[in-house]
Amino acid sequence: MKMDYSPTDDGAMELVTVKADSPALLSDDLSTDRKVEDFLTRLLPARRSAKTNPAAALVPWVCDRLPSRHSREAYGRDLAAFVLHMQKQGIDPLQVTGDDLRVYKAALLEAGRSSTTVARVLSVLRGTYQQFGIHGLVQWDRVRDLQGVTSPRIDKNTTPVLSELEAKRLLHAPDRSTIGGLRNHAMLFTFFKTASRCSALANAKVGHIERTDKKRQRKALLEAAPAVMAYMDAAGIAEDRNGPLFRPVAKDRRTLLNKGMDPERGDAILAIRRSLGPASQSNRSQVLQRARGS
Repeated sequence: MKMDYSPTDDGAMELVTVKADSPALLSDDLSTDRKVEDFLTRLLPARRSAKTNPAAALVPWVCDRLPSRHSREAYGRDLAAFVLHMQKQGIDPLQVTGDDLRVYKAALLEAGRSSTTVARVLSVLRGTYQQFGIHGLVQWDRVRDLQGVTSPRIDKNTTPVLSELEAKRLLHAPDRSTIGGLRNHAMLFTFFKTASRCSALANAKVGHIERTDKKRQRKALLEAAPAVMAYMDAAGIAEDRNGPLFRPVAKDRRTLLNKGMDPERGDAILAIRRSLGPASQSNRSQVLQRARGS
């Protein structure tokens, strides 16, 4: 289910649901440029009177700035919620004003969304309308008004962190003489090098590994290549481009199952999650034991 906002009889804003089969929200997979284009075209149909349609204005920017599938899908959810909200209010998305965005911001905060979430949504919308301005779909005075909508204050960075020593201990904890240890080392190395989400590690495919050249600047997993390549060679999965990159270990502890990792059960993923929890000594010991693949 996707979420949206709608006014109640007394003028307040309440949270309501938008069905997942809504035409604008049909695509949950934005992994390719074509799928991004299809999604945006459904969400923002072309206008007969416009020289450039909204989707065409956004596709190159989205695909360039958001190479990660997860980032694209988060962008799509935020944009779709806003567009559907505006449409429910009878407001053309291309006629949105700074005051409309300020009301939307207030509705998000009133609905209990965190300051971090609201700041992300506003960043998405400011970037979107800047592209509309560049392509002549929205006048620059309104773009500047929208850009002037400030994000809520984020008082404190509450993201837990590891010390450098703890990170090194965790990274080198896996027993690389075993297939499980090689996998865990590769996962942890990728996590620390790319700062990816645990869900991104669990859902990564072998084909997601890319090398840069003159035409492509993306470096998905490239910085973690030595550890990842050592694991892939030992696992014999280098040619299975559509298969999961990180796989659970079979009961024999020597082979891998041909399926993706469960973000709630994978050894290295649990090690990462637990490493971001309370910094008790007993917890740290459990983290290292889990990371070893034992």
